[in-house]
Amino acid sequence: MTITKTWQVMNDLEDAFSQITTFSFMLTQLQEAVDKNDTSAIVDIVASLNAFYPVYCDNWDKKFKIAWDQIVKKRGVE
Repeated sequence: MTITKTWQVMNDLEDAFSQITTFSFMLTQLQEAVDKNDTSAIVDIVASLNAFYPVYCDNWDKKFKIAWDQIVKKRGVE
């Protein structure tokens, strides 16, 4: 595997993981809504979190599997 391919696979994995900042932002917004007792915002944010979470996890799982296959499995064979 080339250094460029290794870098790309690991960069894609990092990009997938960095989306956690979106999740963190939404949790902060949820806490603010809870503190204000803003039930409408709470419902909207929870719905957004529930919609985003499986998409985020699927993306990260896919990128992790690619990185694992490209970096760990192939290096173990070499």
